Amino acid sequence: MEGQDHYYLYRAAEDSPPMTEWKHFLSIPIGTKDEVKAKLSLLFPHLAWRAGGVDGRNWFGYGGNRLEGTQDFLIEEDRPGEVHIIVANRADPHTLIGVMELLELNFVFRPQTNEFFDPHQHIHDHSGS
Repeated sequence: MEGQDHYYLYRAAEDSPPMTEWKHFLSIPIGTKDEVKAKLSLLFPHLAWRAGGVDGRNWFGYGGNRLEGTQDFLIEEDRPGEVHIIVANRADPHTLIGVMELLELNFVFRPQTNEFFDPHQHIHDHSGS
C-alpha cells in the first residue's frame, strides 16, 4: 500500500530519468530550508520541526491529527541554502499533490519500487479519507 511508503518530491527537467539513474544531481533547487519549512507549515500548520543529522542539515517536520491525517517530512540542505528534494513518509496522494502544487514540483519518485509515482492516479484509493 503506497500510504506506508516514502516518496521523493522534486523539480527537474521533464525528460529526467529516475533518481537511481542519476550520475549527478539533476533536481532543481526548491528553496532554502527556511523557505521550504515555512511553505510546508502554511499547508500543514500542525507541523513541528526539529533539526537532525550529524551536521544539522536535516530537518524533520512531523504532526497531524485524526481529521487531517499525519504528515512526516524530511528536508535537507544539499548545498548551503539549497533544498533539492523533500522526502514524504507515509504520505497519502492528497498530501503529495498539495506539496507538489504548493512548491511547483513535477516529480514524485518511489524508491521502494524504483519508479515514478503519480498521486493523481491513486486519489480514488483514498477518497473516503
